[in-house]
Amino acid sequence: MLIVVYIALAIFITIYTDGFFSAFNIGAILGLGSIMGFLVLGESLVMLTGGIDLSVGYCAAFSSVITAWTMIAFKDLLPPSLIVALLIVLGIMGGAFIGLINGLSVAKLKIPPLIATLGGYGIAYGLAEFVFAGIPTRLEIESFSAAVRVKVFHIFPISSLLLAACAVVLSLVLWKVKFGRYVYAIGGSKSAAFLSGIKVDSVLIWCYVLSGIFAAIGGLLLAGWMRVGDARAGGGYEFIAITAAVMGGISLFGGEGNVWDAVIGIMTLQTIRKIIPHLRISTFFEDGIVGAILLIAVLVSVVSVKRMRAAA
Repeated sequence: MLIVVYIALAIFITIYTDGFFSAFNIGAILGLGSIMGFLVLGESLVMLTGGIDLSVGYCAAFSSVITAWTMIAFKDLLPPSLIVALLIVLGIMGGAFIGLINGLSVAKLKIPPLIATLGGYGIAYGLAEFVFAGIPTRLEIESFSAAVRVKVFHIFPISSLLLAACAVVLSLVLWKVKFGRYVYAIGGSKSAAFLSGIKVDSVLIWCYVLSGIFAAIGGLLLAGWMRVGDARAGGGYEFIAITAAVMGGISLFGGEGNVWDAVIGIMTLQTIRKIIPHLRISTFFEDGIVGAILLIAVLVSVVSVKRMRAAA
């Protein structure tokens, strides 16, 4: 359904703007859209269990800061290729750490996901601010940024291809592997999943850890895209990730939706954000538009759930 909406949006944009879908604009939409798409993948996974993750934005920011720190700390000790390998490992470990805190808080301490991940949000932001005292720090290895900005056929950023590959793998896991079926079962009913023998706590913890890892990958790519590690770079991204996921049909109540539609959701949202200046709408109203889209998407989701329950 969302792909039909996006096609209609593309037709409208083509009619009312001049040359919006240029190679440059498409590359920009896919570039930042695919970076945020990694946050959407993790957010979608958590939402399928009936939870929510408010920490993905600053988890990505923390990863971007780790990227800059690793380059500075090891620039005289290791060759650039090993530094890049190390920063990828450390960045992902940082995201997994935040995800683990969230997962343990939700699964073992039984803290509501909204509050638990708000705590993770604060921890990630605090750690990111601590490293460079909140000062954006330029990346020391230019080749890393150049690699992130590579475009296939001069249009498709390498990050968009990486996102597509991860979306394929995650989709296969959710539809073909027991873990994926457990995720949907937990989203449908935690108590029923527990009574059927599913280790609910373990699945929940892994979902939050994977959300942190996906957010960290997004942060690594974001650092390369901006050429800086910035503790505040991911501020508000959790809002965009949740909006895109709901737009893509991921139910706020859990157990319904697929990650591919969520990916289309972030691309649709990024296109809308990109078109705002071309329609002579103040960019200061951008968050208001995104908020309105979220409310509409949530309303559609609620109505859909009510109809399903009524039919059952």
